[in-house]
Amino acid sequence: IYIGISIHFSNMEIIYLGAAITVLIYLARIVMVWFTIPRSMSAPDAAIVAVMEPKGLAAAVLASLPLQAGIAAGQTIQDVTYIIIFFSILVCSVMVFLLERTKFSNVYPKLFWMFGKETRTP
Repeated sequence: IYIGISIHFSNMEIIYLGAAITVLIYLARIVMVWFTIPRSMSAPDAAIVAVMEPKGLAAAVLASLPLQAGIAAGQTIQDVTYIIIFFSILVCSVMVFLLERTKFSNVYPKLFWMFGKETRTP
């Protein structure tokens, strides 16, 4: 609740920037899962790993430091970070719901088609 109260909605560009950065984070997360998660993990599990990217309290605390230090763009840094935190939690919650309760669970895991296949070592 504190983060929502602390966001200044005076500039819509900040909200758009936060939303765009959140989308980029989630797209990068898909790529990171491809390169870091063992292929023995099932595709649905890899899909869940890919969407579990919410930001939280540590990011909020660190984002408030530039403002407290008196840096000129401190308020902008804090606002963008708080919006990213909000959107990342929102996207994570919606995506987990969609993956667990809807037909979307048949589509999204196809991004991880290479997972869940047994590989034999010679």
